[in-house]
Amino acid sequence: MKSILALSASLALLFTVNASRMLEEPTEFSPNRSDPEVIFAMKCLKNFFTSQDDTANRTLVKVVHATKQTVQGTLYRYQFEISGGANGNEICDISVWNRPWLPDPSLRLELAEQITCDV
Repeated sequence: MKSILALSASLALLFTVNASRMLEEPTEFSPNRSDPEVIFAMKCLKNFFTSQDDTANRTLVKVVHATKQTVQGTLYRYQFEISGGANGNEICDISVWNRPWLPDPSLRLELAEQITCDV
């Protein structure tokens, strides 16, 4: 009986340690414009504006803020300054979820939250 309790306690501790490694707090980082997640985020932003009948060509001016967080994959949260809007530069928040283990490359990157933009 004692050995079962000891085994249960050991397994619970092991699970807790592994779970904490899988779900980390968001950490700030400096992405590159050529990162696949940044490229995907910009495509999503262009689609967002096109869906609102706004076909102005948007370009990334700078990454204002970026975090990444280990979840089931990696969650990237970006704040971009983009140019090309009718009222000047815009600040947009966008989140991208990367799941690199998926066999279909077209499903690995996904828009994780609603896009928001301020002029």
